[in-house]
Amino acid sequence: MGIKLLPKPHLLLSGALIIVWLLGVGVCPGQSADLQVLRLGLSRVQDTSLLTIVLSKAVQPQISPVTAVSDPQLVIIFPDAGARRLPPVLPGDQTLVRQVRTLFTPGKNGVRIILDLIPDRPYVFWRQLRPAPNGLVQLIIGLKSESRSASRQPPGLNLTKRSRPGGPPPSPVPQPITSDYGYKMDSGRLESEDFQALGRLAPNAVRIFHFLEQNGWTVVRQSASDRPGERLKQNFLLTHPRYPVLTIRFTHIAGSSAASPDINFLTLATENLPGSEAQRYRDMTQWSVSQIKKHFEDIGDYYSDGLKPLRVVLRRQSQAETLRDFDFFRQFLAAACPQNPKLADNIMAHLREKVNQRLEGVQYTLSEDPLVILNMVDFLFVRVYFLSKVG
Repeated sequence: MGIKLLPKPHLLLSGALIIVWLLGVGVCPGQSADLQVLRLGLSRVQDTSLLTIVLSKAVQPQISPVTAVSDPQLVIIFPDAGARRLPPVLPGDQTLVRQVRTLFTPGKNGVRIILDLIPDRPYVFWRQLRPAPNGLVQLIIGLKSESRSASRQPPGLNLTKRSRPGGPPPSPVPQPITSDYGYKMDSGRLESEDFQALGRLAPNAVRIFHFLEQNGWTVVRQSASDRPGERLKQNFLLTHPRYPVLTIRFTHIAGSSAASPDINFLTLATENLPGSEAQRYRDMTQWSVSQIKKHFEDIGDYYSDGLKPLRVVLRRQSQAETLRDFDFFRQFLAAACPQNPKLADNIMAHLREKVNQRLEGVQYTLSEDPLVILNMVDFLFVRVYFLSKVG
């Protein structure tokens, strides 16, 4: 007797069941096929607080501002999402955000991220989804003080306005994030378009750009100035959630002619120092002459009685912060100046020097080829110059 074949309808049904079983293997709530909140970090970029959330796929969360006078909050909810090793509490920037809390209830409300805000500080916020390496997605939420908001809304941002009841409507928000979040790449080349652009501007600095990209630094802001009679100047700001106090700025100044080199330099700085002294110093350095005259008899008093005491405090705070993050300073210098392995030791020696309150601050030339400068006037910074070859 021959083999008895199943009728065609049964065969189709059996095949469909097999396909459904194959597609369903390993897919259940809370696993990798569903939404996962993987990482988050808070950083401060000039006058903007940035919350970066790394997701397994693109999704728009529920964002609800809580306008309680004594305890304002911004609540971000991912219903039915899973979470992996999220920190329960992150410290805030003490400018707009007091702290960040994460709550995860499996099978109930999913993941909640709560920004506890500082009372009586109206703000605007925006959100933006960006692709990240390895098929992940980053959701970036920016908060900016209402009084310092920009005059126009950049394209591509979903802007939400918040202010005190009865207060004036806030202005739109800062420039959008323009780069991918920090994930290590396996190859030895620049992966993201932002870092490729930096490499084209300064080919002799590709090594340090690759190091920064591999270690999770992100280009968050770009500006350019091209005025008649001046050289073309481009500025890029880089930040990292792990180092909220530190910033890296890359500046490119085009040569004025074919016979003059392009000037490029990287500046690693502690310019995001928190605290009332740092904020007061930032505010005072932006005062106009009329504002200075309201508080001081003359410009000399403004510098000697106003800025100088604050600089002493900032130098101490900057030195302490640099010592805490000195491993990164050492790695940064090794990638930027591999031919001069003693740079980090020279900086360490200056950091351990006692702050002289009688001086306005000091600046050291640590190397001439390449030119490396250590500034210890207010916010400590290390600057490395890269000159392009002519001809």
